[in-house]
Amino acid sequence: MAIEPPSAEALRQLMGGFTISQAIFTAVRLGILELLEEKPVAYDELAKRAQVHPLALYRLLAVLTGVGIVRESQPRMFSGTSATSALNEGGAVHHTAIMQGELYFPAWTQLDHVIRTGRSGFEKAFGVPIYQYLAEHPELDKSYAAVMTTFTANAAEAIARAVDLSLAKTVVDVGGGQGALIAAILNSKPHLKGILFDRPAAVAGAPGVLEAQGVADRCEVVGGDFFRAVPAADVYTLKWVLSDWDDVRARQILHNCRRAMNSGGKVLVIDPVAVAGQELFSLSMVVVWNGGGVRTEAEIQALLASAGLAVERVLPTETLFHIVEAKAA
Repeated sequence: MAIEPPSAEALRQLMGGFTISQAIFTAVRLGILELLEEKPVAYDELAKRAQVHPLALYRLLAVLTGVGIVRESQPRMFSGTSATSALNEGGAVHHTAIMQGELYFPAWTQLDHVIRTGRSGFEKAFGVPIYQYLAEHPELDKSYAAVMTTFTANAAEAIARAVDLSLAKTVVDVGGGQGALIAAILNSKPHLKGILFDRPAAVAGAPGVLEAQGVADRCEVVGGDFFRAVPAADVYTLKWVLSDWDDVRARQILHNCRRAMNSGGKVLVIDPVAVAGQELFSLSMVVVWNGGGVRTEAEIQALLASAGLAVERVLPTETLFHIVEAKAA
């Protein structure tokens, strides 16, 4: 169905969307929202507590009032809302605001570079790939891990239900972060033993997650580099890994899994499959990450074939992810 072209006013609103995201991010980064209470507080008192410019803060709070983030309960007196609480320290929404403001926004300012070259906007903005930058900035890496863990946890049970691992004994979650997915798989399939494999910094918080899920005694945590080698196992799960990378580097990851897998083993590529409505998401994978993007089912199959793997079946899930199951060709 054709989409109606936006009006001039709607165009202005679309182009100005970054101003709201930056207002939210700035309020989070400066700790302003944490100072708001149920009882209204004068803007100048808030400015004193936050050590910021009073009039500039008032204008920021007025913008946030307009989108429901805060409430102007009385003239120039502000209080928090449920959105304020969601954005405060510790929650996934708070970490998302940090990621959007500190990492994603600077990368998107390099979109012209991305379109001209097909290369990462993040790397152009920061001088290094995103995972190297995260490794050098532990606090941001912590926010990134929190966002990814929450996102994976929301999809993990549905993915675990969809896969048949009845003949496997060991499974490696490649690039598995803090272990939300492998914990769900091990809980749904008690006969399995698991290995969580990712960058050392990425798996640093995994033992607590695995312990809380009751699978720590069945899951080894291994830090490493999946471009060099991965542990031996019967099954490899790669959730939202290949879409981070261009074809050359994605093929290297798959090749290492193919080389390490036990006889009769298989690889499960767990990624979104390009469909209508995911265009902005797919572009963001190129802008922020490493030249990858959301691939079509045919593109994923071709990538697997180039690494010596043949697709057996494609399983939809109740989430945005599909599971492309492959074995040695």
